[in-house]
Amino acid sequence: MLSASGVRFARHQTPGTLRDLRRVVDAVFPEDESRLIGMEIGAYRALVLEAQTELNAKDFVRRLCQEVRDDIVEVIGEDRFYIQTNLYLRAARPESGGSPEAIGWHRETFYGPNMERSVNIWTP
Repeated sequence: MLSASGVRFARHQTPGTLRDLRRVVDAVFPEDESRLIGMEIGAYRALVLEAQTELNAKDFVRRLCQEVRDDIVEVIGEDRFYIQTNLYLRAARPESGGSPEAIGWHRETFYGPNMERSVNIWTP
């Protein structure tokens, strides 16, 4: 059941997809956060794009949708649905000191017909 805010929490069916996703992210981003915090915004965005490109090359959107497929079907009331196959990595540095880098909650209903039936999947 959806909450009043329209947010639903779904459990991934297996840990494998999240583990594989984490490996890609860990390979691109260094463990040393201080390097990221001090990085110029353009260089940081290039790093985020590198990780996003790798995640898309490995078809993580389809894999993540498959992990929560039962929940998607329950929410939209349909067995079949389309998937936007571009994954958008929303990465923001802690304490970057500049303008906000995070993209807040939003909705896709502005982008076309029937988008009120769209579902966003956020995976931390």
